[in-house]
Parts: sequence; structure tokens; C-alpha cells
Amino acid sequence: MRAYVPATLPEVLRWYAGGAVPVGTRINAVTSSLRKQHPDADDEELEFLATKAAEETSTVAAMTTGQRRATLAVDLPADATEPLPGATSSLSTTAEVPIADWAAVFVDDLQWYAVDEIAYLT
Repeated sequence: MRAYVPATLPEVLRWYAGGAVPVGTRINAVTSSLRKQHPDADDEELEFLATKAAEETSTVAAMTTGQRRATLAVDLPADATEPLPGATSSLSTTAEVPIADWAAVFVDDLQWYAVDEIAYLT
């Protein structure tokens, strides 16, 4: 499943240096709850909604810390997540998400960067 990890840029840089997104990290993805809430939405629209939810969370984190916001796109098995009670698109990771499973990172106003460019971001 494609998931979106709300973060700040310093968090992404720490995870990159450590080789993985840690267990227990909040992510956003297309869930059955999101599908039920938007029954007429297609897969692309649902992905957009999950991305926007992660972006909103990363915006709050950036505002409270003064850091640049970042949203990391990752691919992970559905069994590597668990739902968060009462959440529509939010899940928690039950396993680390290694760099090999990262797809891209969106920084600030959704500037897209490839995973191999992360080390050069400041």
C-alpha cells in the first residue's frame, strides 16, 4: 500500500540517516474508513485525500516546531500497519519502513524530491 508519512524535514533527515521510518510512526493511507466516507471517489481521489491529510498533519508539526514540513511517500505491506482508533485515514506502522520502500518526499509547498536527493536537503 502507498502511504504518506507526515513529518518535518529534520525528522525525515534523521530517518534517512538511520535507514528507516521507525515503528509506531503515524501514516496516512487509503483505508476502508476513507473509502466508506467517500463512496463515489476513485482510487486517485482517495490517494489525494490521504496525501492531503498527511500534509495537514505535517503543516501543524512544522508550525509548532518552526521546521520545514515534509511528507514522505512510502510503500509498505498492509499488515505492517494498524488502525488508529476513530481515524479516517490514519494508521500506525507496526514495522520499520526501510529506505528501500520510500518512494519520494514532498517538502514545503509539495516540492517533490527523489529519495536519493534527501541527503542534500537542508
